[in-house]
Amino acid sequence: MSEETRPNPSPGPPPRKPIKGPPKGSGNTAHPPGERARAPTAGPRRPVVEAVAVPVADRPKAEVVQLSFAPQRRPRRPWTLAANLFRLTVLGAVRSWRRNARLLAPALGTMALLLLLGGTLAVAGVAGRTVLTYESQQASILHVYLRDDASDADVAALRQSLAAHPNVRSVSYVDKAAALARARQRPGLAQLATAAGSNPFPASLDVQVDAPDDVGKVAAAAGANSSAEPARPTSYDHDTYGQLRRLFLIGAGIAGGFALLMAFITYAVSANSLRAVVLSRREELATMQMLGASPWLLRARLLIEGAMTGGAAGAMAALVVAAAVAGAAGLDHHLFVQLLPGVTGQVATAAGAGLALAGAAIGGAGSLFAFRRLPN
Repeated sequence: MSEETRPNPSPGPPPRKPIKGPPKGSGNTAHPPGERARAPTAGPRRPVVEAVAVPVADRPKAEVVQLSFAPQRRPRRPWTLAANLFRLTVLGAVRSWRRNARLLAPALGTMALLLLLGGTLAVAGVAGRTVLTYESQQASILHVYLRDDASDADVAALRQSLAAHPNVRSVSYVDKAAALARARQRPGLAQLATAAGSNPFPASLDVQVDAPDDVGKVAAAAGANSSAEPARPTSYDHDTYGQLRRLFLIGAGIAGGFALLMAFITYAVSANSLRAVVLSRREELATMQMLGASPWLLRARLLIEGAMTGGAAGAMAALVVAAAVAGAAGLDHHLFVQLLPGVTGQVATAAGAGLALAGAAIGGAGSLFAFRRLPN
């Protein structure tokens, strides 16, 4: 076939022209188009590392390390827990007490009045106890009246025999002059001593007996002695001592029962007042419990708030009682001692401290038991 009749081959991409590199020995190497030529690095050639096949049994096992991304908890310190507990209970209760001061004002006033009445009765009770103690001591003293013609030896023998009695504590001698001076200090006897012109009171032996019930035994032993006055040997009177003993027992029973009644009334009224305050805060307590406050935390805060309310009421009552005692003593000290014997500044201070403690205890108990079950 001739060249004129040969078919044309199928069209295709034109053949690429070979890229001529730099001449040998020039130091330049071929690089792709579009990139800068890199300078040849000088240095020793890297050694060729040949791969060596290692058996599977001889290969080292990989160590598995488990990474934990959870935050690390620090150990709790005891003082941190105590500080948080103090902040939640005590400081929280103080802030709540200040915030609810208007709600607590009626309960505070009621408790203060009741505690003031209790403090007044306590001071009066101290005075009554002093009088009863003095009268009991006087009832335990037996006066043995001596004859005017009794010799000193007979009086000494009688005194020695009375001191040896098992129910006698002490025996003291009172002469006629001392008996007259003692009589002038008693109402009614001073006029009798002045009108008599002479000393009508005999010498006596004052016998201190263990208890008023033993006075009759000692009086019987002393009346049988010849040195005693035959008309009236002793000051013992069976009917008078019996009535005095019944009076002491009845007075002590009435005072104890009235004290218990006042304590019950104070607690009942205070508990009802504090319960009304807690009921008015039902929504607040329910919200705190919904936010995660535990029942013991709520009860602890209520206990502290009630104790603060009762303590404040007791402090107010104590200040009033102390001011009244100080004012009465400063106004007329002689009359004050006669009306309230045994009441001193120390007694008023002790009564004030007792009122504060009693108020705190009553307030705390009333708030703690205001709800048997906290609102849910």
